[in-house]
Amino acid sequence: MTNSRLKLTPEMSFLAQQLIETGPHLEMDFFGGVGQACAGNSNALPMTLQTPVNEDAERRKDFASVLLMEKMIREVYAHIQSKDIQPLQWSILRYLENTPSERCTVRWLTSFLGITHAPVVRSIATLSDKKLVKQSKSPSDARSHIISLTDAGRDALRNDPVLTIAQKVGQLPEDERVRFRESVRNLALSNTQVSD
Repeated sequence: MTNSRLKLTPEMSFLAQQLIETGPHLEMDFFGGVGQACAGNSNALPMTLQTPVNEDAERRKDFASVLLMEKMIREVYAHIQSKDIQPLQWSILRYLENTPSERCTVRWLTSFLGITHAPVVRSIATLSDKKLVKQSKSPSDARSHIISLTDAGRDALRNDPVLTIAQKVGQLPEDERVRFRESVRNLALSNTQVSD
């Protein structure tokens, strides 16, 4: 079961302050050095991130916000164990909850998730074993199966880890919430390549 609130960890506070407010050049061990320095986290994953020396302040702020977004997502999955529902499996459950049944097939899932067939099939098999999804023959294509949530699958989604972030978004002032939604949508739909 997930926490009801997303905590602002020392690592996040450190990144917010250091990446957004300090000078133009920062180099740090993002999950190792920063985590250990701020929170004594010996299980942190080492990753070195460096901003270019001549990067202007606005680009540094853009970079910082992306790092903070990544960190928040990592935090909600931080305590998942091998027996728990895994991130890809959560993505499949969410898709099934919000998609018309005729598009709840492996082909549609792989297209939506942008990954190959094999990991999706494995994840569906695992979710089936956990009684969270079920499969039935497609009425329009005998070669295809419709994947749907079971009652247990719907119950599981009440504890979706990303709900903690959604709750944080819900606590923003209304104008900020609207801008956030529009910004995320524009980023997701944008086909523009960022130039160096």
